[in-house]
Amino acid sequence: MSWFERQKANLARYFYHRRSRKSRPKHDFVSLGKAQKIGILIHVNVFNLRLTKQIADYVTHLEKNGKQVYIIELNTKKNADPVFSDIKLSIFLNIKYFNWLGIPDHFGLAKINKHHLDILIDLDTSDALFSRFVTGLSNARMRVGIHREGTEPYYDMMIAVKPDTPSDTMLSQIENYLNMIHK
Repeated sequence: MSWFERQKANLARYFYHRRSRKSRPKHDFVSLGKAQKIGILIHVNVFNLRLTKQIADYVTHLEKNGKQVYIIELNTKKNADPVFSDIKLSIFLNIKYFNWLGIPDHFGLAKINKHHLDILIDLDTSDALFSRFVTGLSNARMRVGIHREGTEPYYDMMIAVKPDTPSDTMLSQIENYLNMIHK
């Protein structure tokens, strides 16, 4: 990471924390059994697109259990098309919904927050800040993400997985931990 990129990331974190202190939605631990609306956030620029079938299968699995599942697709390219357009409850955010620091604007967050999600799961395993900022600023009751050093402010619960963990294993681990919550 170059000097400029480090400075930009530090500035982005500063403005994120300043903004997150202003809007403090109520967060709580929510079990998967009691959650009705679940969001799955995918940063498609760093996501292995061969895994879309596994994600679609997991969405179908959750829907069979009576859950409303929203796929939140982040794409940092200007003229990109949605990858998950075949899933009926999908939200597409491209670069026009983010400022130059990678912090989502109010319009992008409103597209997510209007659904009042019970659980928002961030599947981004990269070092990119886009998905962390979206998750951290969302009004989801519980925010779940992959553990990386320094990501504590963005999530209510983090799952430690190795970088080469297959997505189906990662999803089953997340589901296992969410089922352990007794609230």
